[in-house]
Amino acid sequence: MAFVRLDGFSEQYPAPAELATPAEDGKQVTFVLVRWFSPHPDATERDSQMRPVCPGPLGVNHCKYVRAKTTRARRCISDNASWTRALTVLSIQPEQQASARADFAHARYEFLQVAAINAYVSMNQYRTWDSQEGAWSPDMDTFLETVVIP
Repeated sequence: MAFVRLDGFSEQYPAPAELATPAEDGKQVTFVLVRWFSPHPDATERDSQMRPVCPGPLGVNHCKYVRAKTTRARRCISDNASWTRALTVLSIQPEQQASARADFAHARYEFLQVAAINAYVSMNQYRTWDSQEGAWSPDMDTFLETVVIP
């Protein structure tokens, strides 16, 4: 999630009335860039709010998601020049750049107005036990939402 503020609007060229808030005085507009999630394929049951209930013992209070993906790659990420510029901002280790590029190219993002957000959730990256390493390893695509399931 990231906040994006567009400014530089003026009385002659104001921000669209439906986007500007009174606090922004028509001179700037703030959006939230969010990344969407989809139900995890393992989560076949749904609770009363249609959330994908995590299978097994975590199903008592967790829902299981994967990062939502688009069917087509975004040109701004698949283009070499754009990706090179993005790497200067994103602190990605060289050995992770290829997988990160594929992930970002197909990620489903959207801009939302701040006022459209009326609830928050607690999402945590799913981890699995790596017996060879003897440590917990993060699953970069799977996330758990902690909830109270009725």
